[in-house]
Amino acid sequence: MLGTKLFKLINTFTKEEIREFGLFVSSPFFTSGKNYPTEKLIMLVNIIIEAYPDFQNGNLDRKKIYKKLYGSKPYKDSTIRNLFSDLKELAEGYLKECRAKRNDFEREHNLLIELFNRKLDKEFSKQLDFCYKLLEIREINSEYYYDRFRTTDYLSFFKGRKLNKNQIEIQDAYQDFNRFYLIRALQQFILMVNMGNLIKSDFKVPMYNEVMNHIETNVNDYGEIPGIIIYYTLIRMLSLKEDKYFFELKQLLYRFEDRLEVIDRNNIFICLGNFCLEEITKGNVKYHREKFEIDKAYLASGLIYGKHFFHLNLFMGMSMNALDLGEYEWTEDFLKNNIAHVAPEMQAFAENYIFAELYYRKKSYSDSLKRLAFIKIENPYNKQLIRNLTLKIYYELGYIDEAMAMAETSLKFLSVSEVEDFTGRDDLLLFIKYYISFIKLASKDTAEISEEKNLLYMKIENTRHFRNRQWLLDKLAHC
Repeated sequence: MLGTKLFKLINTFTKEEIREFGLFVSSPFFTSGKNYPTEKLIMLVNIIIEAYPDFQNGNLDRKKIYKKLYGSKPYKDSTIRNLFSDLKELAEGYLKECRAKRNDFEREHNLLIELFNRKLDKEFSKQLDFCYKLLEIREINSEYYYDRFRTTDYLSFFKGRKLNKNQIEIQDAYQDFNRFYLIRALQQFILMVNMGNLIKSDFKVPMYNEVMNHIETNVNDYGEIPGIIIYYTLIRMLSLKEDKYFFELKQLLYRFEDRLEVIDRNNIFICLGNFCLEEITKGNVKYHREKFEIDKAYLASGLIYGKHFFHLNLFMGMSMNALDLGEYEWTEDFLKNNIAHVAPEMQAFAENYIFAELYYRKKSYSDSLKRLAFIKIENPYNKQLIRNLTLKIYYELGYIDEAMAMAETSLKFLSVSEVEDFTGRDDLLLFIKYYISFIKLASKDTAEISEEKNLLYMKIENTRHFRNRQWLLDKLAHC
């Protein structure tokens, strides 16, 4: 029964919604004049309510339902299908009513339009004031400006019809519409800039330069409108990759945080964190501390806990960055307080791997290896992370033969893997190649390797950033 379009829809209803839907179907206001077999539909919806939420119940078999509705009459599949179709149409109508009921402003604005069209001027003026009062308590976002534009637009029509004097209202309506357009345009620009960076795609973005240049030229006009000045700065940061926009955006976030929507605050925190990661990969180590402070602010805001699960990459990024700064106590507290927010199937990996990294940095190598041994994971990137940490531990313990064997196995695995097989493969491959060269040097007599060591050091130093690059440089400097 769940395979029908009707039951797929009704299966999303809450207990309260299914009760309200029964009342909705029973109301002649929604069913009259549409040739619905109202009596049968009421009976059908009551059968469904009785079965809720177990729609796999055998009592919902089509023939059983038909018998309850029509008694001993011969079964007609077309009749039951038509009933289901009618009830689905009513279910969709109920959802429309739910949506309208939740939007107080839309209902009041619709009344404003009716009063205007019926030329009830006194009532229109009162309703206009009421609509503006509703807007005063709204969050100032693109929808706010759109609804204010629509309201002022009718005030302009009203004054034009009544007094033939509406220049101020025309200007005000356009200003609100312009702000609505700029915020929505900037939101789309952000989406396309982010997606373009992610999938290396060039989107066609009409009016991009015109909009960005307009805001830059008139920045003082938009400095107190969070949705415009913040999105503008965010786009500049994402597209130009300049420090100044990072620090401007950080200040704007703290200045306007209470006036931003949840989704916008989330996006800003994530974009600030990602900018830090990009700078760190370029070797700009000061951004470790910047990211740490942003991560703490993000956690303190509570926004991150509104998500379904703590994204593994975000969780790992916060943990590893803190470890890189030597914030061991903070990392342990972070793990204890947040591991339950990671998707259940990834919790064991995240917890054991981060503890393994922590123990390694504390030189508790046996504890680190024990944590790694607990991990069972199929993801190739995460499997290689485990191998790479193991290789670092083997070096510290002097297990050179074991280290070389594992490194060569990893090299074969990564060399035959396509880049498309998993993100980060090239990053891991660089470490393995240089690690093997380093281990070969480490196994030789110190007096013999001075020149080779310097050449390898310079080669790694001149290579782009990759995970564990600094570890190799530090070990080479002291071996």
